[in-house]
Amino acid sequence: MPDQLKLVLCGSGLRAGELTAAAREALEGCARIHLLCMPSELASGLRAQFPRAEDLGPLQRTASEAVVLRRLEASLRKPGRVGVVVAGHPLIFSPAPKLLAICRRANWASEILPGVGTFDGVLAAMGSRLPGSSREVFSSGMVVCGADDWLRGAVPLHRRFSTMVLNVSRDSFARTQKALVKAYGARWPAFLVRVGGPSGDQVETLTVGALSGKLGRLDGQTLFVPGKPK
Repeated sequence: MPDQLKLVLCGSGLRAGELTAAAREALEGCARIHLLCMPSELASGLRAQFPRAEDLGPLQRTASEAVVLRRLEASLRKPGRVGVVVAGHPLIFSPAPKLLAICRRANWASEILPGVGTFDGVLAAMGSRLPGSSREVFSSGMVVCGADDWLRGAVPLHRRFSTMVLNVSRDSFARTQKALVKAYGARWPAFLVRVGGPSGDQVETLTVGALSGKLGRLDGQTLFVPGKPK
């Protein structure tokens, strides 16, 4: 049987103030807190609540993921409970599953406290811009994917569903836009959504072909592509 609780893995949500009361109480009992995969303004808000928290950055490259995992494992080997807070939901677009595997191998007990994920945050930010009713969007399906290696499998899969939500970054977008234009055409409508930014939720309407001009400020945003490709 695992020893006493060693890791508390929390989702912060995507906006300031979305951290649940249960997560806040659990983090207050941690000896060390690490912030992972979140934009700087969200990390700043959490550090105001937990001044000793360490921000480990956005984690956009595989190499940095390995470095961060080693750092977190070293933290877990020290006395006391460790809190790891991930933007959105703790198991989506993060190395959290690998961190949980480390805990299982070491026989350390862990607890997961979920948060508001990208899927929910983007739907809320889109509001009345959703194509059709929210019930239609859910019933016909949605594909949520990350970097370009996910996209290669997601575009064919998307032909079976109505909407795709794509987390984008500078590192992956230049390669994935070609696949988007090929699948949808340059004039296909798209929305760039940023949830919980400095100016609140922001939605920009444009086309798939016009996305290249937005490359410099894609980090921390989500691409919402409605409708099936032809």
